[in-house]
Amino acid sequence: MTDISVMGRDPIHIQGVPGVFALTNRTRRFAYIAWTTNLQKRSHALAHMLDTGKSSIKDLPMVDGDGKKLKPDEFIFIVLKEGVSDEDADRTIQRMKKPFEEKRYRLIDGNRSPIPILELKGETMTLTDAIAKYNPKLKYTTAWRRLQRGWTPEQVLEMDEAPPRWGKK
Repeated sequence: MTDISVMGRDPIHIQGVPGVFALTNRTRRFAYIAWTTNLQKRSHALAHMLDTGKSSIKDLPMVDGDGKKLKPDEFIFIVLKEGVSDEDADRTIQRMKKPFEEKRYRLIDGNRSPIPILELKGETMTLTDAIAKYNPKLKYTTAWRRLQRGWTPEQVLEMDEAPPRWGKK
């Protein structure tokens, strides 16, 4: 007989709508709170991530102190608020973090904003606006991945030379 371990969901049936969610581990008292365009798909993706043990969330603990993989059933995906627009995401996330902080949960860092914000030439703007203004031919996904790799906004938008590639001078 096999031991089946599955991430919990609250509610069990999740709609494919935008919203704010928390991925929590009540035993170890940590939570990752974020916004997504599709709660249903995000819960499925996180369940798969927990099952494989390969986290796309940088600081999310996937092993215990002894190096053993955490079981997916230690985690629960909680829908905190449905129908949250990308414009309201950051404000809603901040509001939703407070109850977890009050219960002394450790909050996991990650890219919680649906739209990366850049500081460029003394001006603050979204990644989308920066692409439109400085490099309209650049694909959004390419720019976003460059940011994830730690490139500066100028490097992302090809205004400065790209950083050297791994293993190359």
